[in-house]
Amino acid sequence: MIRLLYLSQATNLSNTQIDSILESSRRNNNSLSITGVLVVGGGWIMQLLEGPEASVIKLYAMILDDPRHSNARIIHITPAAEKIFGEWSMGLVRRNPLEFEHITALRARRLETVNASMFAETLREFANRLRAPDTDS
Repeated sequence: MIRLLYLSQATNLSNTQIDSILESSRRNNNSLSITGVLVVGGGWIMQLLEGPEASVIKLYAMILDDPRHSNARIIHITPAAEKIFGEWSMGLVRRNPLEFEHITALRARRLETVNASMFAETLREFANRLRAPDTDS
């Protein structure tokens, strides 16, 4: 299993388009054993995918061709022993991802080697923030 976090620039996404992404993700991810969270806001899309390596890589390759965003770049990819977002086939958070200082710190260090356990702990903190009452899941 792997965990992949990417960031891209949204291309004028409407709420209807976001809902469509969420609906198809939830429908398709279950059969692929993929879970994760989609963060949308401030002109950015940030998504974390976790699941079987081949499924996550294939899905990310398909995501790269989606015209609803551009300039996608992987922030971090790592092997994972357990899922952090296991309860969400795809969660949704409508916020500005730059609010999440731990994730932006990882983005700033994306060319460095980041310890997988430190990255997992950062994501656990991120997950706890996402589970706050003002999020959609």
